[in-house]
Amino acid sequence: LRLVLVGQERVGKSSAGNTILGKEEFNSELSLVPLTRSSKKAEGEVFSRRVYVVDTPGLSSSVLPPEEVKAEIQRAVELSSPGPHVFLLTIQLGRFTEQEKRGLKKLQEILGPEVSKFTMILFTYGDRLEKETGINVHQFVQRDENVQKLLKSCSGMYHVFNNQRMENRKQVQDLLDKIDSISGGGCRFYKGESGFLRILFFNAKTSRETEAPSDVCKTQWQDGVYRWRFMEILLHHLDINNKVSPFLLHIGVNSSGNTEEKCSTCEIIIAQNTHISSGVSDAFAYNINIPDLTNKKIVLLGKTGVGKSSAGNTILQRKAFESSLSLSSVTLLCQKETNDFNGLNWTVFDTPDFFETRKSNKEVKKEIAKCISMADPGPHVFLMVLQPNKFTNEDKRNIEIIQKLFGEEAANYTMVLFTHGDELNKKNIKIENLLETSQPLKQIISQCSVLEKFKDKYHVFDNEVEDPDQVSKLMDKINRMVEENGGSFYTNKMFEKAQRGNQE
Repeated sequence: LRLVLVGQERVGKSSAGNTILGKEEFNSELSLVPLTRSSKKAEGEVFSRRVYVVDTPGLSSSVLPPEEVKAEIQRAVELSSPGPHVFLLTIQLGRFTEQEKRGLKKLQEILGPEVSKFTMILFTYGDRLEKETGINVHQFVQRDENVQKLLKSCSGMYHVFNNQRMENRKQVQDLLDKIDSISGGGCRFYKGESGFLRILFFNAKTSRETEAPSDVCKTQWQDGVYRWRFMEILLHHLDINNKVSPFLLHIGVNSSGNTEEKCSTCEIIIAQNTHISSGVSDAFAYNINIPDLTNKKIVLLGKTGVGKSSAGNTILQRKAFESSLSLSSVTLLCQKETNDFNGLNWTVFDTPDFFETRKSNKEVKKEIAKCISMADPGPHVFLMVLQPNKFTNEDKRNIEIIQKLFGEEAANYTMVLFTHGDELNKKNIKIENLLETSQPLKQIISQCSVLEKFKDKYHVFDNEVEDPDQVSKLMDKINRMVEENGGSFYTNKMFEKAQRGNQE
């Protein structure tokens, strides 16, 4: 669940964030000057849910110029990628000034009118209300026309916090229940104005990449006014040359289809049907249709019994694939399962054993090709699943055959995942020391991934324990590998190219 705290200065936003997370993450000390001058993200486990909270500077900051406030609010959305489930417009009870009245309007000016549907009012200092006025929050709302007017302009939902009683977790549970009603249980979130963003970029650097698998034009962007992390954009039209660099680029990013499934802050855009306006001296304008890149796709590869399905369950944090003990393969067909983790949607594909005794190699090849097709437009990573203490010559031959099947280009998208890490722990063996005893295994790992450090090319799982940290570290390696690959993925064309090479 992704929450963004917005509001004026000194209304208790940081304290509210600490109350939600049940721990001190944001600076909420008493001060004569505002302490929050930039957007900050914190996370925690709240009622068995992963909750991400972003604290922001005051909407009418006394220490930041308006353009910096705007940039920080936009960065808060980026920190909540793929989008916040709710904006908590924080208001101190008994302090409903003209600034508070303009808070929602200010937010709409920065993020667009769509933001109001995902905004609810969070009143702070609830302990003072009944003590000083003798009425509860519902009576307060009914008596104040300005508050009622504000509620009609947003989701209509409100909640009250007593930040002095952080141990009162029921107030947090009630808040999450209300957020669920706004977000449809987490299915809906803010994505920008109807899925359409206009982003300004300055000082683009464009260069032709002739060594790439196919000729592309790679453009490196500096941060734009929205500060999205569009670091590399692959443009498939080589007529975009260096003359683009000095100009201001107006990029319209149009997410087609159901906008609720699209990401307003995708890091990478694969440009399709791109058109550069000609005859424009001061700017170029073009539209880009983007796929849904909030979803990272993982394909598990390996022989029967190494723990592929269990690894998939560990990644997804649930029992998605059957992983019972068996002398023969449990997974006979490619299976697809998804789950959210750290604000991103991860899709995992469990594959049959390439050397499954009940199927011919031709049948299994066909099934794996189907799996790649299911991962359209392609998987971001292949996880070669192995048991570290059971690497045989047969395993080596099997991996070489799989490498041949997918082609040389697949190595850039491959990482080794060792299972049964618990066995290493029981014997007090470090994976680094174990790898030193097997030169063939080290050689296979060294050929994987575009990441330079050897330790980033593999990961170890203990499938026996539920440890989100081991998953988080794997995701970090995958994300860095995807970034190093320019956001690209292994495509059907690469697979077809490998098959043609095998036939020659």
